[in-house]
Parts: sequence; C-alpha cells; structure tokens
Amino acid sequence: MKPKFSSGDKVFAKVRGYPPWPARVEGLADETPNKMRYHIYFYGTGETAVVKGEDICSFVENKTRLGKPKKHKNFTEALIQIEAELSPEEQQTLAELEQSFKEQTSLNDTAGDDAKRSSTTGRSKTSLSPTPKVTKPKEKKRKVDSDSGTEEDQKKRASVFSNPDLEHKNAEVMSRSGRKIKPKRFADFEDEGNEEHSPVQQPVKPISKVAPVRKIDKDETGDDKYIIAYVNNEKVKIPLGYNQPQFSSEQRLNEWKFKERSYANDLKKRLESGETLPFDIDTHMFKWTKENAEQPVIQDNLMRTEIIRTETLLLELDLNIRSALNIKNADTKKCLTYLDQLSQLKLTALMLKKHPDVVHTIKKVRRYVGNVPRALTEEEEQEFHKDAEEIRSKAEHVYSKFQGLFFFPNNKSFWDAFEEEREKFDKMTKHMNSEEIVGMIKEPE
Repeated sequence: MKPKFSSGDKVFAKVRGYPPWPARVEGLADETPNKMRYHIYFYGTGETAVVKGEDICSFVENKTRLGKPKKHKNFTEALIQIEAELSPEEQQTLAELEQSFKEQTSLNDTAGDDAKRSSTTGRSKTSLSPTPKVTKPKEKKRKVDSDSGTEEDQKKRASVFSNPDLEHKNAEVMSRSGRKIKPKRFADFEDEGNEEHSPVQQPVKPISKVAPVRKIDKDETGDDKYIIAYVNNEKVKIPLGYNQPQFSSEQRLNEWKFKERSYANDLKKRLESGETLPFDIDTHMFKWTKENAEQPVIQDNLMRTEIIRTETLLLELDLNIRSALNIKNADTKKCLTYLDQLSQLKLTALMLKKHPDVVHTIKKVRRYVGNVPRALTEEEEQEFHKDAEEIRSKAEHVYSKFQGLFFFPNNKSFWDAFEEEREKFDKMTKHMNSEEIVGMIKEPE
C-alpha cells in the first residue's frame, strides 16, 4: 500500500467528539497491510494525534463541504491558519472550486424559485372556482302567478323582468340538487345602492416584498470591494477596506478581512430583514473599521511577546534534553518529560531557522542507544533500555513535526533541505544584529 498523504499535506481529519477539523499531515505513523495511520497536527488548537487514513481527506477538495462555520471553539481560527499556509497552486485550486460551488448554488436557487413560482401559479388557477350558474326558478316548483298579488307587486315584478341587471341581482342561485345557495356577503352582484350607506374603506397599502437573499460576495464587475444586499429589489453596496491598518503578516491581514466581512454580512442580513439602520451604510463601516483599526497593532505586540516566550522555552528544553542524556549520569525519565513538553510547543519554521541547534539535537536523539550510568541490576537495566527505546520514538515524532513545517522535494532529505533554508536565512539576515534576529516575527524579505 502506498501512503495516500505525505508530510505537509493540508487535510480535514476526524477524531471522536469533533467534526472534521483543518489539519496538517506531519508524517506516517505506521503502515501495515490492514491499516495506515498518520501523525496529524490540528490547526486552531495546536494539538497532535495519530489518525487512521480513512478518517482523513483533502482540505482543498472538501473545503466547500466541510469548511462551513461551526459553533466549536477555535474552528474559525483553524480555517484562517490553514488557508494562510496554502501554496499559491492550492489557493488557486481552492478559489476555482469555491467559484464553481457558488455558481452551482446560484443555479439551484434559481431553479427552486422557478419551481415554487410555477407551483404557486398552478394552485391559483385550480383554486379559482367557476362563477355560480344563475338559474331561473323552475316552473314546476315555483309558478309565478301573473294575475295574483296587488297592483304594486305586479309593478315590482314587471320592473324586475324589464331590467336584466336587477333580474341578475334578485335571481336565486340554485345548486344541482335544487337547494338554494345564499349569495356571499361581498359577492359581485350585491346591491350597489348600499355603497352610499357602507363605511368608507381605506385603501390597502401594498406589502413590499423583500427580495430573497442572494449569496453574492462580489460586485457584478468582479471587484471584491463590496458586499451586495438586495432591499426591495434594489441593490445596496456595503463597502469594504475602510481604515485598513498595516499588518506584519499575511495571517493577521486575513484575520482582519474575515472580521470585516463578518460585520458587513451582519449588516446585510439586517438590511434584507427590513430593519432601519440609524446611519447610512458607509458611516457604519467607517466607524467599525476605525474602532477596530488599533486592535491589530496590539495583537501584533501580543504575538511578538508570545513568540519570544515560546522561543525561550524552546531553548531551555533543548538544553535540558542534552543535560539529561549526558554520558556520566543519564536521566531517561527527565528526558521523556522534556520531549513531551517540546512536542506540545506551537513552533514555526522561522523559529527553527533562528535556532537550528534544536533540530540538530533532536536529529541525534533519534539514534539514542544510551550508556548505562552505573552498575544496575538486570531489572533496572531492562527498564533503562525500555526508556531509551521510548526516547527514540518520541524524538522521531518531534522530528516529524519539524518536517511538517517545511516544504521540500521527495528526492531530498529533510536535513539537506533544512540546511539550505538555514543558509538562505543567514544570508538574508547577515546585516542584522542578534537582538533584531531574536525580535523577528515574520520571514525576512
């Protein structure tokens, strides 16, 4: 069996109790004829797990189906992080799939509206009952005695038959069984003379129909500067891009755009629901962006602080691992603890380029055999060798996590690719002092 996924692939991975989650393949855990499992890093939470191959699928191919917003914590942040790490080819493929999905959804919505409209028309036609047939009284049941009655009755009867309209109004409506049908209260043949005494009816205001929500995020011209809302069949543009601050990374820029579009979509829903806003659309967007423009600067400072804290802990763990495995007095239990802490750190490729000795240490620990520090009993010696084997396994997992942070061709080893990246980094930062290098939070340009 050939591995379906390789290190660095962006995927959706499913574990019990969670929906399919944006993740990255860090390496192959094991491969047997019956199963294939992978080391997986989950975006948003920073957690890792070993997942079966059958519970993993491609992120780009399934984003439109599985990437819908969810109530789970960190899911939205995970989507932002994984999309920021997509390659240009993957981003182009994802954009094409999303555009195709939008077009298909629009066609389905149009077809559904046409079907509803045709069914409504059919129902209205079938619901129109024919006008009740006005039948004259049958002579067998009711005989009109022209000679009977007073002279006044005869005059009334003569006026009825001489005026066809009055005849139509006063004629009885009979069913097929001969039963008299009472005329409706507001029938068309109601006496028009009563209009003078009937209360004046106020004109009914036409109900304005709100057009159905159309999921359009771009203007018809293809310009991604507006979100379109439809109110009373009129197009309203909600502008984007007001007061956009400068960001130190593309990830921060994507987060800003996501929040801005979320607020604009909220305004769109409010408009299309019929709500009247206190200000015009431009004022709403200008105020929101101005109030939130200072937050990215604060967030960048927080990010810089978090990165420095992580790198400090990374260097401390590197030193502790080397000290725990010294030749004279090796402490395997402490080394296992340090390796567990190292695997939980949220590292980036830039951190490893700034501190390449950490990669070199883990590369050596993968081959650790262990020197028995002193005379041990047979049971203690067996436990020591068992710990040494577990150290090699954990170091291999950490090394695989390092590999997932870089992209390198299959015909080249990770160490050779890492050395090339480190040399490029040294050339691009040779004009910088150590303090400037330590304070970096993004790749040098």
